[in-house]
Amino acid sequence: MPPKIAVIILNYNQEKDTTQCLRAVTRLSYPSFEVLVVDNGSRERVEEKLKGSFPKVHWLTLRENVGFSAGCNEGIRWALSRGMGAVLLLNNDAEVAPDVLEKMTETASSNSKIGVVGAVICREA
Repeated sequence: MPPKIAVIILNYNQEKDTTQCLRAVTRLSYPSFEVLVVDNGSRERVEEKLKGSFPKVHWLTLRENVGFSAGCNEGIRWALSRGMGAVLLLNNDAEVAPDVLEKMTETASSNSKIGVVGAVICREA
């Protein structure tokens, strides 16, 4: 059985990028994942604007910008509290391929010494 994966997207005042990222994430083909957007103290309430378009997405709004690492850590704590078996951290300006989670879990499970898997960012011409 594949592990349940938390896809964590960090947002800070970038509604347009976060929207594009969420559109890509909703096309993921992996059978078991949840999406969390951590809003890192944005001035505007992105959650209120996007929740209707992405009803399955979870939102965690921080009162202030705590920085990238601390924002990600908040998301990881959320994932662990929900029993997730793995975490994918995404910048909100990233767009993922539909099969990225399958490829990453396949790589991770190919060798017991692998503890972390990363992806390559490619720009389309």
